[in-house]
Amino acid sequence: MAALRDLAPAYRDAAVRLRLALEAEQARAKDLEGEALTASKARMALLRSMLRDMRDLRQVAEGYYTRPRDRALTMAHITVVERHDG
Repeated sequence: MAALRDLAPAYRDAAVRLRLALEAEQARAKDLEGEALTASKARMALLRSMLRDMRDLRQVAEGYYTRPRDRALTMAHITVVERHDG
């Protein structure tokens, strides 16, 4: 199994591909109208979300072993409550 820091370049490459896809969709959307434009805007919103997630994953992977823990990446602060079905 690969270490997280070894996955960071793959996340960076994926982010580049997502950015290129977003730019292509933006260029394509300039000539669209109506429902096609609405669908294009939805694709762009999805691509932006995916790009943001990919950047976050890259940052986590790059610094997982070197950054101090602030509990943001762990579930240590979660309280587990047993489920009781009534």
